[in-house]
Amino acid sequence: MLTHRLIARRVLKLISSCLALLTVPLAFAANLIPDPDFNAGNVSSWPAPGSGSTISFDGTQSIVGTVGSGSALVANTVANLNANSTLCLPGSYAAGVYQFGGWIRIASPANGTAVIGLVFYTTSDCSSGGIVGAISGSPSSADTWTLETTTLTLTSAASSAAVYLNNRPNATPPLSVNYDGIRFGPSGTTPVTLKSFDVD
Repeated sequence: MLTHRLIARRVLKLISSCLALLTVPLAFAANLIPDPDFNAGNVSSWPAPGSGSTISFDGTQSIVGTVGSGSALVANTVANLNANSTLCLPGSYAAGVYQFGGWIRIASPANGTAVIGLVFYTTSDCSSGGIVGAISGSPSSADTWTLETTTLTLTSAASSAAVYLNNRPNATPPLSVNYDGIRFGPSGTTPVTLKSFDVD
């Protein structure tokens, strides 16, 4: 026969598990970004953002925290100018809903905004024929990793998709931003592994 204390412990454990399920972000059904967590120790897939800005691998900042992992660091020294490191992903994209985003960290004093963007194109090289695009949110706090994700509805087939890391300083640059855990793929979820909870 179960005692009142044992029943209470089991109820608390169930509540803790349910709370964990509510707070852990669900994974993407399929992630099309190569090395999204920068475990390879480089940013070779991501082109240079343009004049006055750079992209580099930062081994000191990582949301994943595994050995050898890091993040992409985009630094921009030009006021009010968008610096975009754009990854073009050729492919056959059917109409539907797509998820994208990732973790963003703006360094103090946070003089600007940073987002992750997505644009679909009719051409296979992301050069022309833009169909639809959207951007994620921008972190509101400095020196804090923030998960920014959203969805985009593609209404007609596309031949390429461009995912870009955007850094835009305000009137007082420079602005340094880290990006990690970049995600892009068809909308959907897969099971996640939750932490276990022990209730004494």
